[in-house]
Amino acid sequence: LGAQIATDGAAIAGVMLESNLVAGAQKLDVAAGRGRLTYGQSVTDACMDWDSTVTALAALANGVRGRRAAD
Repeated sequence: LGAQIATDGAAIAGVMLESNLVAGAQKLDVAAGRGRLTYGQSVTDACMDWDSTVTALAALANGVRGRRAAD
């Protein structure tokens, strides 16, 4: 996506990254209680972890810089 933004990103209006501290998702088992939940991991949709988020944002930022330099 970063490369697409750098070359012809005019059609891209935004990006949504589902991110959390820990990758993946976990089941929310109300009967088991909160003690069994992993801190920083989603209880809804699967998410990428923090390190993957940093990498993805850096790639997108590089794409934007490339686009701006081409204009």
